[in-house]
Amino acid sequence: MTTNRSRVSLGLLLAAGVVAVSCASSPQKKDDTFYTSEEYEKNQTSSPPSSNDPCKGKGGEPAECRNQEDCCPGYECGYDPDRSKILKFCL
Repeated sequence: MTTNRSRVSLGLLLAAGVVAVSCASSPQKKDDTFYTSEEYEKNQTSSPPSSNDPCKGKGGEPAECRNQEDCCPGYECGYDPDRSKILKFCL
């Protein structure tokens, strides 16, 4: 009986030691790939997208199209379910 208690106590002490050592390790280093909200706002461009882009419609929205030839290179004429299920847009 006493032997079992000793083994359990020893096991608990070892487990507590492992937890203490793992928690006492050095803190994680800051990942430089993430920005704070101030850094993010500072890095944003203040000028809105150009409205004279021939590949975009009014206000920078995708331009409407009827076939692939209506779209600029790199754009695909297709349906955008967020805008319309009937009209096609250069996406």
